[in-house]
Amino acid sequence: MTTTSFKIKPISWSEYDHHASILLQDENGPCALIALVNTVILKHQIESRKVAFGELHRNEHQDRRARAIENLQSRLGRLEAEKKSISLNSLLESLGELILELFENEQYPEYDVDRLVSSLPLLHTGLTVDPILTDITFPKSDLASVLFGIFSLSFKHGWCLDPNEDPEAFSFFSQYPTFDRAQDCFIQNPQAYSQAQEWLAANRSQLTSFGLRKIDSVMEDDELAVFFRNNHFSTLYKKGPGEFYLLVTDEAFNSHRRIVWQSLNSVSGKDELFFTGDFVPVFLDDSTDHGATDMSDDYLLMKQLQEEDDMRMARNIQKSYNKPAVKPEKEGKEAKTSKPQEKSQEKKKKKKTDCVVM
Repeated sequence: MTTTSFKIKPISWSEYDHHASILLQDENGPCALIALVNTVILKHQIESRKVAFGELHRNEHQDRRARAIENLQSRLGRLEAEKKSISLNSLLESLGELILELFENEQYPEYDVDRLVSSLPLLHTGLTVDPILTDITFPKSDLASVLFGIFSLSFKHGWCLDPNEDPEAFSFFSQYPTFDRAQDCFIQNPQAYSQAQEWLAANRSQLTSFGLRKIDSVMEDDELAVFFRNNHFSTLYKKGPGEFYLLVTDEAFNSHRRIVWQSLNSVSGKDELFFTGDFVPVFLDDSTDHGATDMSDDYLLMKQLQEEDDMRMARNIQKSYNKPAVKPEKEGKEAKTSKPQEKSQEKKKKKKTDCVVM
């Protein structure tokens, strides 16, 4: 039986020269788990710097949590130095220890610690998410929101409708704000809600300019978040006003140590660039980076896969308008923007009365 493990890459990042060991993702890998661990580690480094500068103070409980994160980071660093990977079991064990540390002072009495720990493997096998399309957040009761929240991580997306762009579609999504609720209405009334259906199809990349502006308005400079787009989770960093970067975790870039970030400036991605850890642009034809040709090929492949994801998403949305009200089971390890088929008949009957033809 093959043991699941993750490669580790050392990076130096930020203008303060933070050093970290991050997890890498293979094709169709467990991006929720990787995004959570990497964001926890980088956020801890920002907080530790602020503590050192006297900008932030930790209590005893926060100190113990910080030490637990440092232990995880040290473990990753040792494994990377030995050219080894970290096993899934070891990673989940470390996250479980962090959760237990959080619950030691009953900081989250509303949650069942045993249930949360037992849910951690879903970060690997796949989390179901349900974006709120009138905002950049997710329902607080969703497991993904709970898990990221327990680790004090902000969880954002940019698949958000501008109310001034399409008032009719916005009116619909105000009544049925999440992707899942909207899909239920489309399935029950395929010929109705055309404006809302057209908006989803036109924004199949799961990112809008309005969504980016909204993220910019709520995130502070030098802040990290877990970012959801195109059914994938990433580590998002806001360096300054309108300056967003995604942590590059694809295994294809493992040998390119200079590549740490990829800019997120637009929906189209036409102006995106790769950057070093301290945010200096790295061009694909940069002769100082050994293997630049291979990197260019890797980049083109990544863009191709991104476009295929967009087209697949559009086809799935279109199919949902024409099929019976039966949702497919979740496949693979990607996040899905619809809930698992666990609803009772009573709830289904109730939902059939929820949608009103507008």
